[in-house]
Amino acid sequence: MNDLDARDIVSPTLYSGHDERVWFGGGKFHRLAGFTRHFHSAPRDRYRQVNFLTGAAMMMRLGRWRELGGFREPLFLYWEDTDLCIRASRTGSRLFVVRDARVWHRTGGSSRRGEIEGKSRVWYYFLARNRLVVCAPYALRSPMFFVTGLSASLGLAFKALREPNDRFAKLAWLIRGSWDGLRAQNDAQLRTLTDWRAAQLGLEHQTRASSSDMPHHSASSVVRHAFLADRVVSE
Repeated sequence: MNDLDARDIVSPTLYSGHDERVWFGGGKFHRLAGFTRHFHSAPRDRYRQVNFLTGAAMMMRLGRWRELGGFREPLFLYWEDTDLCIRASRTGSRLFVVRDARVWHRTGGSSRRGEIEGKSRVWYYFLARNRLVVCAPYALRSPMFFVTGLSASLGLAFKALREPNDRFAKLAWLIRGSWDGLRAQNDAQLRTLTDWRAAQLGLEHQTRASSSDMPHHSASSVVRHAFLADRVVSE
């Protein structure tokens, strides 16, 4: 960090699995198609400059974090790191992966319990929704979903249909997430959708939802109760 500008953000090279394979050696955000890609090789040089860093272990100065306002809370899960990287890059930050800083990362902690259960409904809903929300300023949502990002959209659908269990329920939540992502116009509406859908997914055990009244719990409350109760991956 001392070698870089005060606005720059860095990530270690991330390893995962028992064989310690490279899980993240940098990444690329494709804004028109609406997907991110990891580089599964360590940087050859001391630093690798990229346009996307995973949020697993990114580091920045506290002042820069405060300038950016942190993660957008209404996103709740997934794509919040991409959103932060976009905002940081647009305001003068460079993003780097450091070759010699190594972190082992246990992947999928908020999306799965193991190979038998596969990904959760939570994963499909929020990944599909937030992909459209985050990319909206850079590509029209409907054309991105149906045209430039069609392969990514279909890829998620096929992934749901290949799940070991609950495949049609997961596909249904993927469709709901896509629909909510297409119609969310601002953070206030997104926050309401987050709270409402999180309650439907069982992430807020204190919520008493009815079909005619969306819950008004804050997203931070949903996050706190969800993870303390280990409800995110308990489906």
